[in-house]
Amino acid sequence: MSIAVVDVFLWLAQGDALRDWHEHRTDKDVAVVLKTGAGKTLVGLLIAQSLVHETKRQVVYACSSIQLVEQTAEKAKGYGLPVTTYHGNEFSPDGQYQRAGAPS
Repeated sequence: MSIAVVDVFLWLAQGDALRDWHEHRTDKDVAVVLKTGAGKTLVGLLIAQSLVHETKRQVVYACSSIQLVEQTAEKAKGYGLPVTTYHGNEFSPDGQYQRAGAPS
């Protein structure tokens, strides 16, 4: 599997959130809090991808609605991140999650 490299420019608040997460990454629970429109989706996707690389395991990114699931999946694909979706008791047909396609 390969991942496309995409230039991503972070806003200050996003960079701060990622630095704060990194400082607390070994804590049991960590929440990222940013204002509406401040880029939580990208921060969450970068954290998830970091964990995939680190653990070589699957990561679940939970969303509160099917619309947010689809929106987040599209954002991830736009950043070149491999994702699959799960809703309605079904995974998306790409099989990415079942293969645990963590890149090496």
